Amino acid sequence: MTAAALLCAAVLRVASGAADLTYDLGLNAEGRLRTVAATGIGVEHVDEMELDPSAKVTAAGPTLDLSLAYLPIVTLSTLPGEGLVALHHLSAVSHWQAGPIWRTTLTADASHGTVSLFEFPQPIGVPGAPPPPSLTVPAVPTVETEDLRGGVALTGAPARRLQIDASILAVAGGGATALARTFVPFQRTLVTAASVAWDAERTDRLTSKLTATASTFSTGQEAAVAILSETWRRVLTAELTLTLGAGGAAADQRATGPAHQQALPTGEAGIDLLTNPGGLPLHANLDFTAAPIIDPIFGAVGEQLGGGAIFSLGAAGGWRVEATGSGGFLVTGVEKGGSVWSGLLRVVHPLGGALDVALGVRGIYERQPLFASRIYDWNAFVQVAARDHGRL
Repeated sequence: MTAAALLCAAVLRVASGAADLTYDLGLNAEGRLRTVAATGIGVEHVDEMELDPSAKVTAAGPTLDLSLAYLPIVTLSTLPGEGLVALHHLSAVSHWQAGPIWRTTLTADASHGTVSLFEFPQPIGVPGAPPPPSLTVPAVPTVETEDLRGGVALTGAPARRLQIDASILAVAGGGATALARTFVPFQRTLVTAASVAWDAERTDRLTSKLTATASTFSTGQEAAVAILSETWRRVLTAELTLTLGAGGAAADQRATGPAHQQALPTGEAGIDLLTNPGGLPLHANLDFTAAPIIDPIFGAVGEQLGGGAIFSLGAAGGWRVEATGSGGFLVTGVEKGGSVWSGLLRVVHPLGGALDVALGVRGIYERQPLFASRIYDWNAFVQVAARDHGRL
């Protein structure tokens, strides 16, 4: 392990020509009491232990940064048939400052392992839209998955009030075996995006964005979505920011039957508060969206209305209260009426400069009309997080 770390450090130093080489190590440990209930499956009360170690090495040069990270998730569960499972994740990110105007970012990620079907990380749908509902009724507790993705993004400010962004992302992920793909089809997705942002005033930013997403599935389905949107961001006060947006989408889906094209509206509204009353940091955010998503199971396109909320408040002694919630429901598509809602509440207390402890609860609810199914999954948890940072 030590030899591998030294080799990695040497490669990074040579690749970036960097004089500054740093490392970040972390370990998040969580114990939780979990209750899972689903139509036709019954109720399971589960004890779980999760370990999330992390190791990251970063090389920083005058114009080039390069980082490599290993981020596994290991879970021990008493859920029948689950036991000890692990998901391995490798990540690489590089930033290149190509002159005073343009900056390029390269990303590459790979993951492989076993996950719970109740917590399966879905392949991406449409960027900017809420995560699509999981439309699988778990008939087995775990599934072996794999995921590969790589992308490049370019951002620049050719004029004082103008910013241009462009990106392309390729993703391939889903079930890693034939059995797994009966529950989670393998999905190949290509996403391209381009946007132009103009600061009309110090308090106003207008953004035009075009996004195109195309997906193919191991089941034979194909789907594509193109979205053109306009967004207005207004700084109302030093602490309060408002965002409003609208646009339209064109969608095309193909399977064994005839192709189906449709036009769908998109929109967004959000407000963000960042303040410091009485010296205590407060952050609150509320947003609503309407956008088409590509269903990760059926390959169908559906319009989803969604929203999210974030609340964080610091307190004396370093205490912190955090709450998040998000959800959405489909108003068109094969799973019309399907919805997924999730939430988290936790209290965090620092035990030292590099150690935190947290207590909290989280939950998720899914409604799947196509299967006449409902899934409830909630847990109470204790977390301990340790981290270390230094130079090599």
